[in-house]
Amino acid sequence: MKILIGLCGGILCGLFFGEYARGVGVIGDVFVGLLQMTVLPYIVASLIANIGRLSLEQSRKLLLVGGSLLAFFLALGCVTLLVIPLSFPELPSAAFFSRSTIDTREPLDLVGLFVPTNPFQSLASGTIPAIVLFSIAVGIGLIPLKNKTEVIRMLDTVTDALVQVNKVAINFTPVGVFGITASAAGTMTFEEIGRLEAYLLSYTVAAVVLTFFILPGIVAALTPFKFRDVFRVSKDTLLLIFVTGKIILVMPQMIENVKELFRTRTTLDADGKFPEADIIVPLIYPFPNLGTFVIFMFIPFTAWFVGNPMDASNYPVFLGATLLVSFVAPVIGIPFLLDLLKLPNDMFHLFVVSSVYTDRVRVVLGGMHVFVFAVLAVAAFHGLLRIYWNRAVGYAVGSLALAAISAFGVHAFLGKTLEGSYTKDRVIVGMQLLERPAESGVLAAAGPNPEPLKPGENLVDRVRRRGVLRFGYDLQRIPFCFPNSRGEIVGYDVELIHRFAETLQVGLEFVPVSRATLSEQAAADHFDVAGCGFTLTSARAANFALSQPYLDLHAALVVPDHRRHDFASAAELSREAALTIGVAAEEESAELLREWMPRANIVRLGNAKDFFSGAHSGIDALFTSAEAGSAMTLLYPNYAVVTPAEWKIASPAVLLLSRTDAVTQQFLNSWLLLRQKNGVTGRLYDHWILGKTAERHTPRWSVVQNVLGWLK
Repeated sequence: MKILIGLCGGILCGLFFGEYARGVGVIGDVFVGLLQMTVLPYIVASLIANIGRLSLEQSRKLLLVGGSLLAFFLALGCVTLLVIPLSFPELPSAAFFSRSTIDTREPLDLVGLFVPTNPFQSLASGTIPAIVLFSIAVGIGLIPLKNKTEVIRMLDTVTDALVQVNKVAINFTPVGVFGITASAAGTMTFEEIGRLEAYLLSYTVAAVVLTFFILPGIVAALTPFKFRDVFRVSKDTLLLIFVTGKIILVMPQMIENVKELFRTRTTLDADGKFPEADIIVPLIYPFPNLGTFVIFMFIPFTAWFVGNPMDASNYPVFLGATLLVSFVAPVIGIPFLLDLLKLPNDMFHLFVVSSVYTDRVRVVLGGMHVFVFAVLAVAAFHGLLRIYWNRAVGYAVGSLALAAISAFGVHAFLGKTLEGSYTKDRVIVGMQLLERPAESGVLAAAGPNPEPLKPGENLVDRVRRRGVLRFGYDLQRIPFCFPNSRGEIVGYDVELIHRFAETLQVGLEFVPVSRATLSEQAAADHFDVAGCGFTLTSARAANFALSQPYLDLHAALVVPDHRRHDFASAAELSREAALTIGVAAEEESAELLREWMPRANIVRLGNAKDFFSGAHSGIDALFTSAEAGSAMTLLYPNYAVVTPAEWKIASPAVLLLSRTDAVTQQFLNSWLLLRQKNGVTGRLYDHWILGKTAERHTPRWSVVQNVLGWLK
């Protein structure tokens, strides 16, 4: 009740104060830290003690029976984690440029991840799979020792002490939930809340199917007991687990449930005590259960949530790590997996908030898992475990059908409810200049400067004499130069030239230029400076006076979303003769592409829009920069930017002067250098390339602002 009060209070606080409630999140951070503090030491001590207390005879039998059953249930959990992402609909998704697009990830150290070569280093770095393997190995090492009693007693004392510390932390759960919920409710967008629905619904449906059909069906298929017998003896215990939220509190009752099931259906034990249940239930409790295992679906959900769904190459590492991470509490395992798979760590707070609900579902599924595991293990000890083919086939077909119906039903429901939630296209076309622009005008057509250069006059002198700087622009160069939804010319280079005009204290005149006629327009004196993401080439160096580079652009391919993995390796692409690559860049860029993909068919495009509109059919990918390509995918979210692993191609962006003018060139270079040193170009990069301030921030709806009119 206190947790529910904290949850409701946090929601109300977030709705009332809106983004002013963000600071309350520090309470949640402290609470999560207190919870995580005891988990790893507890797992180490608990696993070593519970495995080490076994006798050799018990260990042999349990190793065969328990190990086989544990492997079976973990395999079932892995299949579930593979099926659940099918329920996430394919939604349009794209993002501004990120360094991760071009950075090569270091290969994953699988040996260091799973093999505890230095257990202390694994503990210090929180490498959970290695810690679990170390604890299991030490526990097995204790089994044959005769003088292990004192060690196990000491470990039991340590675990008891850690439990007491954890209880103190748990006492603060209502306060922690309040802090996390208030911060989330005050800052989460309605789109994010809608997408969280996908996680809650998918996990709930998966847990219900496993708890009330698949697990009881396994008992009916492999033992003499019937489907209804499982619920008849376990329903009260499952209800109590749901109410208390703890499996360990009902463990004595669960042991009695297992014995009751065997007493009512068999006469194998004359006394009806079935002592195996007393050993098995406490022993399997520290091991992973399906409730905890399936909760790690939050990882593929997070990948989908942030617009980068996991692909087949990610799943071996994800499932392998999850098999061992599931030995620990999700509060430790989820952050580890988020970091392992390079997903946003701040999503963990979303997991904590949702766990107020999912924990109740998780423990019920976990309780059914422990009960079914114990029933199967006791049945194996008494020779009752065999396949009842008629039941097994029926339940197998029913399980597959129910899983398919559930996955595709949730997929269809979420696809309908989340339809139209993509807004990034409106974000980029709604972008505006960061600072007040210089006075400017736009020429409908290019033409010579009405004030020709006087003898001995440089470009800067003429600009100051006339009071106007002529800037040659190309509107097809998003995010460097493009029209926004208001019809204004905006972009990185546009804002840069506004700042340059401000320094000269002159106005701006935008003159349309074309890449194909740039040299002729320069010779005809159509512009003073031209820009819009033009890269340095040897041809330009020969024909123009150039500024120093102010930005590096990185070569990449834009491809349809469903084909992004076909372009992951440049080595494979270089051997592919059937590919057709579109190029809407300089000829020299096309030559560079031929070095990397000598067998590909390269087609020149008038502009990038021809690729997306399908004006040229049969083109597999567009060659461009990762920075420009990322901006394009915001408008065309069914496409993705790919940088093949071996590509390390960077081209510097420069401004072009219409005349070979050493004075103006030096002035422009000095001005660019100063703007780099005082952070101006960095702010423009964050805004136009990374999109950090792209969305005009409007405070989240709140009672304090939108109803009461306070704190405006």
